[in-house]
Amino acid sequence: MSRDFHHPYRPYDIQVQLMDRIYDLLNSSKKIGIFESPTGTGKTLSLICSTVTWLREHKLEKLGSVRDRHSDESSSDFSSDDDDDNEPEWVNQFYNDKILKDKVQVLQQYEDYLDTLSNGKVQVSLRELGTFGGKNKKRKRAAGSVHVDMKIGNGSSSENDDGSQFLPEPYEIGGAGEQVTDKKSQLNDEIQELLAKIGDRDDPNADKYDQNLDLHSPLKIFFASRTHSQLTQFASQLTLPSFPPSSTLLDKERIKFLPLASRKQLCIHEKVSRSRPDLINDSCAETVKKKECQFYTNSKDKITSREFRDHTFSQIHDIEDLVQLGKTFHTCPYYSSRDTLDGAEIVTLPYQHLLSLEVRQSLGIDLKDSIVIIDEAHNLIDTIRSIYSCEVSLSEIDSCLKAIKIYFAKFKKRLNSGNRVSLLKLMKLLEVLKSFIEKYFSEGKEVLPQEIFHNNNIDLLNIHELTNYMKKSKIAYKIDSYTDWVSKPENSDQTTPSQPILFKISQFIMSLSNLSVEGKFYFREGKMIRYMLLEPQEIFKSIVQDSKCVILAGGTMQPVSDITESLFPYIPSDEIVQFSCDHIIPDSNLDTFLVTDGFNFNHENRNKESNMVGLYEFFLEIGKRVPDGVVAFFPSYGYLEQVVNFWKSKGMYQRLNSLKKIFYETKGGNDILPGYTDAISERNSGALLLSVVGGKLSEGINFQDELARAVVMVGLPYPNTFSSEMIVQRRHHENKVLSNGGSEQDAHRVTKEFYENICMKAVNQSVGRAIRHAKDYACIFLIDNRYLNNSIQQKLSHWVRKRIMHQKKTEDILEETSSFFVQKR
Repeated sequence: MSRDFHHPYRPYDIQVQLMDRIYDLLNSSKKIGIFESPTGTGKTLSLICSTVTWLREHKLEKLGSVRDRHSDESSSDFSSDDDDDNEPEWVNQFYNDKILKDKVQVLQQYEDYLDTLSNGKVQVSLRELGTFGGKNKKRKRAAGSVHVDMKIGNGSSSENDDGSQFLPEPYEIGGAGEQVTDKKSQLNDEIQELLAKIGDRDDPNADKYDQNLDLHSPLKIFFASRTHSQLTQFASQLTLPSFPPSSTLLDKERIKFLPLASRKQLCIHEKVSRSRPDLINDSCAETVKKKECQFYTNSKDKITSREFRDHTFSQIHDIEDLVQLGKTFHTCPYYSSRDTLDGAEIVTLPYQHLLSLEVRQSLGIDLKDSIVIIDEAHNLIDTIRSIYSCEVSLSEIDSCLKAIKIYFAKFKKRLNSGNRVSLLKLMKLLEVLKSFIEKYFSEGKEVLPQEIFHNNNIDLLNIHELTNYMKKSKIAYKIDSYTDWVSKPENSDQTTPSQPILFKISQFIMSLSNLSVEGKFYFREGKMIRYMLLEPQEIFKSIVQDSKCVILAGGTMQPVSDITESLFPYIPSDEIVQFSCDHIIPDSNLDTFLVTDGFNFNHENRNKESNMVGLYEFFLEIGKRVPDGVVAFFPSYGYLEQVVNFWKSKGMYQRLNSLKKIFYETKGGNDILPGYTDAISERNSGALLLSVVGGKLSEGINFQDELARAVVMVGLPYPNTFSSEMIVQRRHHENKVLSNGGSEQDAHRVTKEFYENICMKAVNQSVGRAIRHAKDYACIFLIDNRYLNNSIQQKLSHWVRKRIMHQKKTEDILEETSSFFVQKR
């Protein structure tokens, strides 16, 4: 008998298989699971149902250890806990059961209270309720402690026309290093902390409340995805299933869900929320430091914080709901969310929040014993590299120097000596960096940081000092904000945003001071110097080590070898669970054809007229047989443009366009999808969409039903091996093999595998657009004789590979295509 995962619908067999495999992983001691579930197969619900079922079944075990927590909290009231060892077993068991029963009773009261919030029948606030598990006692809030003067709360006091708001705090350089001296601010913080403690003493229920209602969730699920829309979809899906409580003593237990988000998404401060994305964190910190955000102040009030938490937990809320809650309670949604984290069972968060150790620490995210789910994980390696890589161009350094000089000329008499000296050092560093690029630039050339400072008065120690200065003084924020301010049109409240150049350069300088073997500096096109992370496993290791297990999920996870070798090469393969779902469609709803007769689009052959003529003839033939929409993917914008221009010069484009209206993607061009969609609905013959692998249309767009009755992959989209990025990565892989005792042949094989993995990941993402739901149907055409290679076929998604119609001539393929669609009429 299969396990009940509390799926809201009758799950397909493949969904049950996926949920079983995830549940078994959680029941084991294995740390990694890689699960491929094609788009349209209900992946998100399968992830939710399997993990929450496991969490609820095992949460009671953690709650059972409440005695340990209780003993810790009560240690000051009892002389010794060692007496427990001398008690009979039944006495200890009775004691454990009583503590657990009392705790569950309090949780039941809390659930009942949350009911009053979610159904709106009883308008009761926390201060009226008092404590759970104790007598109701009312607490009067200190006058003015929470109710907001919106004018003050939004920091709308007029700014000085002399620009004093852009001055950094006095900065002193000492023998023990630098520090920003702000005794007044420190004193204010100490006073505020003391007042907060006094306020707590004024509330006799505060400590009792915390002891009686321990909402700490010992097990958590962290769900990370790439986009806001994917996280919102998860929240929506979370409302569909209904799970039993973790204890039979509870009548019900709602899911305690928290969507974590950035300041940009959650800030309700009128001024700070309008800041540029790259400046909003520093803008917030500055406003809080100046005591100009009442929303932040209110978030530190215990009653307000609990009200926000309880309304958050009363039902499933998305990020927009948290913003509204913040406005309702006049409290900061960003900081209130952080304080709510401890009680949450399920937390959604963007990739950056999970993958950055610094962000996790600042948010108080503890992954211990947690289940970490990373959705759309085919993006994971690239995302880690992107987060930890940075670059600056010669033109940006020039612009930055100009901005600093303008700022310095304006404020030098008002800056203390520490700030003046540090800014002069910063300008000197930028001059050195500029001179180095001008003198030694060669695209693809690797750069050692020591080479930049050779024969200069700047060394890595100076860089470290400057890094500390920029972090503590937030000078990048000050100068970038000043640049925006001076560019504001006269008599206008609107600024003309400048490029965040100094902020970007400060990140690059910080990378210079944190040298590691995991990355390389190199020159790239556009007279740019770039730092690229090459070994993402070191970044990802802390997540694997801290969590109970990590689940990587996606619609297209092949080739899996790329993931395992890049992220956790230190974990044995038998300790990694891999599972690839079939599609929910019947086999008769998809055919995969390898079109290989005379086609080879490698670098040497792609420009041959015979290839472009053959391509035209093939599109013409399938255009006659395939109804509605045909979507084709080309390896690059350049090659698509070349083919289209050739067709036009020979009159082929016009003939094909009369059969199926053609829309083709151009780099930086307008969105062609609406026109393509309209053409399909208006014309019986349909339309042809020519797009580019890695372009706007190759990922994230649903080409379901008549939008893609056929998907055509033209060639194999190998990366440009002559790009500076590929050159650096190739050298890194080769040197790694050789330094470990491998041969030149081994190094060549590893490099070939690296290029092939990039290529096949792109192929899978593109052809994955074909089928989007259980009743959808389509044909996939892979055009290139290299698709006959077994190594290529093995890296196709399982559901595509198993439906390959092997060894067919082009005329046979066309005949079977006709039969396929005749049967679908």
